[in-house]
Amino acid sequence: MINVLLADNDTMLLDGLSSILRQHEDIQLIATASSGREVTNHKALAEVDVAILDIQMGPMDGLEAAAFLKGKYPQIKILMLSLHKNRDMVRKVQELKLDGYVLKEKGRDELIDAIHYVMKGKKHRWFGREITEVLLNSIDEDTEKEERKAQLRFSQREIDVLKLLAQGLAAKEIANRLSISRHTVETYKQTMMEKSGAKNGPELIHIAYQHEILTKEPED
Repeated sequence: MINVLLADNDTMLLDGLSSILRQHEDIQLIATASSGREVTNHKALAEVDVAILDIQMGPMDGLEAAAFLKGKYPQIKILMLSLHKNRDMVRKVQELKLDGYVLKEKGRDELIDAIHYVMKGKKHRWFGREITEVLLNSIDEDTEKEERKAQLRFSQREIDVLKLLAQGLAAKEIANRLSISRHTVETYKQTMMEKSGAKNGPELIHIAYQHEILTKEPED
């Protein structure tokens, strides 16, 4: 028998998922909650095999409750429920080494499969097809970003010009400061825009900060 705790602040969804869980003979719903705080204070935690937690709950959200459970009850398998295919949320689930991510819209189809799958062992984590696509796209985006960063090579003189552009100086002021012609400043700026794919000066500066070619000075 698999003992399950289910938490969601949407009463209708909580009732609907509870009904689904009760239809399976090898699953026992031993606890429900409507907030992360209720989860962490529940008296049945020592008996729980799988906790299914809505990510967006208050006053303590599902991720905070999951972190608590992982620390105090590491034997509990934790599945996160969400309405969103959010890359950052999925990454947080991975960073916390939780056991899975189930979309609420797929709950009826995937939830039971996810429970059975994560109970097979430590290395069994559940991410449905759509979430797997989010993860793969995220990897592709990160790879593309790293490739762009590797290709983004500015000369020291270009960086000198870039730093002054970031300070809001006009081309004529930069030329005077660096003892070069205004035309040379514009040439450096155009070359950097071509290298980075920027359409204008502000976008060039944004990309430079994004790729840590420029770094913001710490505030006092």
